Amino acid sequence: MSNVICTQCQSEVAAGARTCAACGAPVFANFAPDPRRTAQRQGRSNGTVAWAAIGGALAIVAVVVGIGIFFGFQQRMAAVREAGALADTGRELLMQQQQRIKNGGSTRGPSGPAPGAATELAPARSEAEMLRGLNVILREVGQKSHYRQAQLESQMNALKIETVLEPHNLIGAAAIGTGRDTAARYTALLDRSAAVSLESNDELVRRVRSLTSELPAGKRALTQFESNTEQRMGLEKRLIANQRQMMGLVGQMLDFAESRLGRIQLEQDSLVFRSQNDLEAYNRLVTQIQSAAAEETRITQQQQAMLQQAMTKVDQLKRL
Repeated sequence: MSNVICTQCQSEVAAGARTCAACGAPVFANFAPDPRRTAQRQGRSNGTVAWAAIGGALAIVAVVVGIGIFFGFQQRMAAVREAGALADTGRELLMQQQQRIKNGGSTRGPSGPAPGAATELAPARSEAEMLRGLNVILREVGQKSHYRQAQLESQMNALKIETVLEPHNLIGAAAIGTGRDTAARYTALLDRSAAVSLESNDELVRRVRSLTSELPAGKRALTQFESNTEQRMGLEKRLIANQRQMMGLVGQMLDFAESRLGRIQLEQDSLVFRSQNDLEAYNRLVTQIQSAAAEETRITQQQQAMLQQAMTKVDQLKRL
């Protein structure tokens, strides 16, 4: 690091010195990592992903493949047609989810009219009726969940949460206050997104149980469905907890910046610190943010693996 100039007496200060040798003033000479890259990574996540819809695709496709189709020729032909239609719906939802993950949850908002009321379905009396009913349930729950989540994600995107931890927003009281407001609004939308996901999952479970309640093969289908649901919800809970942890860390960073107003400066788009203790505290927060971002990446990779497995099952359905 080259020598710097004291802001108090304009004397040259040796590189790395904490105080000016001429006047004793503290020197802003400790550079810290820039949190913008981490903040931008968080900004792309945009809250919980609409796992209620895609989770239904994973669970229902697994049910159909798991139970198989073992009955008479005429019934088999009818079931094959319904299985193909269900596979098409599953593929459509899976592709939507893959695109959402690829875009980091970014969406421009819902398009088209809001989904209508749910179709009333009587308990299935045959495998073909069960497949037909699963297709209806999956499409309706998936479309409604996708629409509601797209609304929330559009509002999240508009907040531009990725800008809150940019260096120039951590050195002034007004910018920090705006950041707090943005973080609070973002957290509220995150909680609403999590609630929508849970509501969609509850609707999905309730309707599948009702559809399969009087069909002998339905017990087997329901067992497989509930097993997949439990696995999926465990992953979703990890995602929600990670997002809330990240927003908590954003709040801690804003608290840190507010408590050190006047002790942090901006030089060439990077923060510089007057105190080594401040630098170390800042670095600890950055490390925690980076750790949370890494955990989000791991969860996303698991989501992608589940999606790929589901796509394989959809292809199996199409070959029945």
